[in-house]
Order: sequence, then C-alpha cells, then structure tokens
Amino acid sequence: MFFNAEGDALRTILSGYEGPGGISNNIMHMRTFLCVWWILTIVTDGIWIPAGRFVPSIIIGCSIGVVMEQTY
Repeated sequence: MFFNAEGDALRTILSGYEGPGGISNNIMHMRTFLCVWWILTIVTDGIWIPAGRFVPSIIIGCSIGVVMEQTY
C-alpha cells in the first residue's frame, strides 16, 4: 500500500480488498501504515512544500478505523 497513489490507498482501505496490492488483514501492517502516514503528515506540515492536508487526514482516519475495528 505504500507504493500506491493516495486515492488508490483510500480505495484499498475502504473496500477491504485483500490481494496483490491490497491491504493485509494483519493488524501490525495497518498500524505500521498508520504510523508512517502520521509521521509523514506531521513532517510535511512543518515544511514549506505544499503537500495537502485533506487526503492525508482521510487516510489516517481510515487507518485508525481499520485498526480499531480489528482491535475490538
């Protein structure tokens, strides 16, 4: 999922597609994906390069939802 575009990552998370290029049902993979996106969003928010806030916040929110769903 790290090598997909942002829109493809959102579609993959929301559809729950499990296959080549899809998300793994493993909670550790989603936690890693969530942590990496969170850190990258924080870093790009503090620099002068426009990276957007809307789509990364949706990706982080979807990842948190998947992690919470798998946890409980």
